[in-house]
Amino acid sequence: MSVNSINPGFPGIARETVIGGETACTRLIGAYLSNLGFELHDIAVDPQRINLAAVLKGAGGGAPCSSTGMSTRSHRSSPKPGLPEIRGSL
Repeated sequence: MSVNSINPGFPGIARETVIGGETACTRLIGAYLSNLGFELHDIAVDPQRINLAAVLKGAGGGAPCSSTGMSTRSHRSSPKPGLPEIRGSL
């Protein structure tokens, strides 16, 4: 699966042609994480480029464990240049 989530700030990219892709990617990942029980929070410095914070509460009283993010950058293994690829089951 792929979502066109090209950074609209990249040189040579027309913002209006790609804006919304990052948010679409965020919504896709958010739906998956929500089904796993994560609490979701939108974070948006730019309302057209929404980021996602996902929290999974633990059962114990210990220190929190966190991940600093999920990359949506494309890699050489992507089916099309510039498009990220999510592997595994969603």
